[in-house]
Amino acid sequence: MVGGPVKQESTTENNSTSAGSSTKDAARKRSAKADLHELCAQEHWKQPVFECCNEEGPDHNKLFTFKVLVETEEESTAVLECFSNPRPNKKAAAEDAAEGALWCLKHMGYQLKKQ
Repeated sequence: MVGGPVKQESTTENNSTSAGSSTKDAARKRSAKADLHELCAQEHWKQPVFECCNEEGPDHNKLFTFKVLVETEEESTAVLECFSNPRPNKKAAAEDAAEGALWCLKHMGYQLKKQ
């Protein structure tokens, strides 16, 4: 009897893990850059502008820093500028900057609406 419930729990865990990993896979497919673009469209702002603002290190081991500019238009125009941490490739640096911008916007009260 002890073996039965343990086996059942194990099966349940495996099923939830499978469902959880597919949910995580779906979440991974959405990048912070895509979410930031979508949030800007939702709020009727200009699209974010990404720029590589620093490259450091030797050619074989470069680190890139990106910044993202988000113009929020309300009563007065405000510009949010977020910088990434240095990353080993441009894509990761841009993603890091977008994550920072999304975090900041979330704390300012802006979030993507759930579909």
